[in-house]
Amino acid sequence: MQRKIIPAFIKAYNDYVNGGKTDDLENAYIKARHEMLVQLQNDYTLNIKDNEVYFGDEADKNVAVDLNNLSQAVQEDLANFVATLLNDVRDQLGLTPYVGKVVVTKGMLDMSNAIAKNYVADNWDAFHNAHDDSGVQKGAQQFGMKDADENLGSYTRKITNLYDLKEFVKDSLLSQIFDDFHYNTVGHVMSLLGLNYIDDKPSETFFGVSTSYVQGSSNVHFHLIPYTQDIDGTMKYAYWGNGKTDKENEKMFEQAGGKQEINNPYATLQNNLNNAKAETNKAQANFDVAEKSKTQAEKAFLEKQSEMNNKTNVQKQLQSNLNEATISANKAQFDFEDAKNRLETAQNNRTQAQKTVDAYTASVQAKKQAMEEAKAEMEKAKAEMDEAQETAREKAKAVQKAHDEANAKKEAFIKASYEADQAQKAVRKAETDLENAQKAYDDIKYAILSNEKAHAFTLTQDESNTIALAENQLATAKAELEKAKADLAEKQTALENAKAQANVANTELTKAKAELENAKKNLAEKQAYLEKLQNASQVYEKAKAELEEAQKALEKANLELENAMKNQADKKQALSEAQSELELAKKNTEIKQKAYDKAKAELDFENAIKAEQAKLNEKKNHTDVSPIVLKKSNNVQKTNNVQKSETATKHMTVSTEKQAKTSELPQMGDEEKSETSVIGIIMMLFASILAMLGLSDKKKKA
Repeated sequence: MQRKIIPAFIKAYNDYVNGGKTDDLENAYIKARHEMLVQLQNDYTLNIKDNEVYFGDEADKNVAVDLNNLSQAVQEDLANFVATLLNDVRDQLGLTPYVGKVVVTKGMLDMSNAIAKNYVADNWDAFHNAHDDSGVQKGAQQFGMKDADENLGSYTRKITNLYDLKEFVKDSLLSQIFDDFHYNTVGHVMSLLGLNYIDDKPSETFFGVSTSYVQGSSNVHFHLIPYTQDIDGTMKYAYWGNGKTDKENEKMFEQAGGKQEINNPYATLQNNLNNAKAETNKAQANFDVAEKSKTQAEKAFLEKQSEMNNKTNVQKQLQSNLNEATISANKAQFDFEDAKNRLETAQNNRTQAQKTVDAYTASVQAKKQAMEEAKAEMEKAKAEMDEAQETAREKAKAVQKAHDEANAKKEAFIKASYEADQAQKAVRKAETDLENAQKAYDDIKYAILSNEKAHAFTLTQDESNTIALAENQLATAKAELEKAKADLAEKQTALENAKAQANVANTELTKAKAELENAKKNLAEKQAYLEKLQNASQVYEKAKAELEEAQKALEKANLELENAMKNQADKKQALSEAQSELELAKKNTEIKQKAYDKAKAELDFENAIKAEQAKLNEKKNHTDVSPIVLKKSNNVQKTNNVQKSETATKHMTVSTEKQAKTSELPQMGDEEKSETSVIGIIMMLFASILAMLGLSDKKKKA
């Protein structure tokens, strides 16, 4: 699965990002992500398994812990362990270049503690109610962030010692990564792998861990804030409308130690372990090579021994030599027939090559004529393209002018609309003023006339003046109203005119854009036609090159034909010589002595091989090839306690890394020295075999 599913997901994501993020590519990416997550839950093999991750010593069982008041050392140890596992899983899945690593910071530990205390203050039942969203948000905002991503593990038993706490933290994390589907969700694994923020490509994710004990449930809180940035370079989580700018909120987060990474000793141990594994693999590869060389040497020895056993007497050797001469003669006959066939093939190839040259010659002539015609047409096409370019430029200017005109008319319309609105307000004010003046006049007149009833309806000069003043104010208010109405009518007329002119300008702009598009289309057609004409020259040059290649092929075919004719003559001569040698072999009595000498030499060789084999077996019996041993803690306790994990389905970014508890590097013995001695013996034996077979000299000559 690791070799197929993971690269498929990475490829699907890169295709989605680089292909314009179309719907089809997005669907393919989502499908590949789903397949990766499903496989991860089923049978994915990482270098992290529950029975290989050790966290906690026997002595930890005697260390009491209060989940609502963890010491700083314990909190940092938990956070560093989890962060190391998260980063290792991201590395193994190839996700780190896309989602970054997880780093534990002082500020995130403090924020995580604040959130856990909110769970306690709210008396929140995490086992049954999952996340205390209000408590999480409140704790994050104390540090300038709008929220924090939380993965929550809850356990219905009170944890009181450090050993059980470490087991609980480890089991919660691995369950959320590898068993998420068992809870009908992928929220945890999406969060922990950083997939929720893959599009934002966070450079890193700030991380903190805390614990709480509320209403009979032991809880572990994993809190994350991805370092994703807006266009202005500030953290996205720093913008949440609290009356402060996002930069002020981010500064608050920094001052609280949100970006202050703490030392992680587990990361160093993990690197040491990885280096030790690499050295182990290298040593195993060297051993495999040596074992293969030894096997090949033994095979060569056994093959030669079998061959020697079959040659038991000189007579068989004589018969073998005679058979070889017969075979040589037959081979010479075969070679002669083969040479005849090769000659026929060469003749056919030469004929075909000539036909090819003739065809390409005709093609070159046709393409040359097409090129000449294209040259004549190119000037006209170029002129038409220049004209189309000029038209396109003019249309572009017209579009710009129409655009400027439309903007001007739009501004005039806005201004007219504003003035009409102001005129409407002036009318309303004049109407109000008139009503007030009329009321004042009526009140004054009523008061004076009522008073005059007691004085036989005789008005004083002041009273007459007061009434006259009120009448003047009333008349002025009426005049102002009429003036305001006239001004309103004028402004409304101006508004209608501005609106009509704006519509006309927009229509002209649309028309100009359409004409520009037509001009561009015409220009593209002219350019395409000109390029087609220009290609005619390239087509001709290509045809010339093909003709030259065909002529070279013809020359080669002629040469091969000459060689085939010469080869046939040579094979005919070789056949005659082989037949003569066969007759000579039958009569040559010296073969007997040569055969005897060869058989004796082979017998001596057989004895030498047996002696070397005995030495090899003796060395082999004293070779130490002890396996490589990786030391690990014996303080391992498997628990089957039921555990429930919950996670926020918000934008969460988390990862996982494997950490061996022990700090010891892999221990290896002296296998390499022992194996080197075996390899040397094998190679010396193999060299002696080659020398006796006569292969060593051939290799030197080569």
